[in-house]
Amino acid sequence: MRLLLAFVAAIWLQTPVEAQQVTGGPIQQIEQCVTKIGPDVLTFTFYQPLKSRNQFCEEIPETGPTIIVIDSMQDELRDMTIELRLIKATGNMDSEMVLDERSLEAYLPPAKFSTGTLTYEHNFLERGSYIALIRAKDQNGSKEYNATFGFTVGETSIRELIATSFLSISGFGGFWLWYRKKFNHAHHNSGC
Repeated sequence: MRLLLAFVAAIWLQTPVEAQQVTGGPIQQIEQCVTKIGPDVLTFTFYQPLKSRNQFCEEIPETGPTIIVIDSMQDELRDMTIELRLIKATGNMDSEMVLDERSLEAYLPPAKFSTGTLTYEHNFLERGSYIALIRAKDQNGSKEYNATFGFTVGETSIRELIATSFLSISGFGGFWLWYRKKFNHAHHNSGC
């Protein structure tokens, strides 16, 4: 019976628990990714309001409608036009990704960035690695900045499932080895 309880406890400890404040409500993690564009800085935040209230950075957990918010605090970028391309990359974030303009996922034509915030909604239909290409140009075309930002869609839950499965199998394997050792030891001591 103790073995069964130990096994159940091992699985229970691997189950993720959502943290909550005692006095407020759920704690919301704020994740922003930062990328340089020329001498300036852009922050990226991803939202999936139909699935979660959380904000995401480099790993969007699921496919589906996603709001992309790009912010800049620098006045220089507010006077420029911003162009955005989302491209599905081949390869993954850990190896070398290959860009292919034929894999254009979405395109936002040049638009003024006067508020310092650019909001774009896109429905990601496929899991995988993506790259955001951003181009900023001033009015007369004498100044141009480019930036790239890599992120994944729908791969977080797969990684978590693999990790949880591995831990569960490892826990069961450890339990089985311990049980066999104890059984063999008891069997050997009984003189059988």
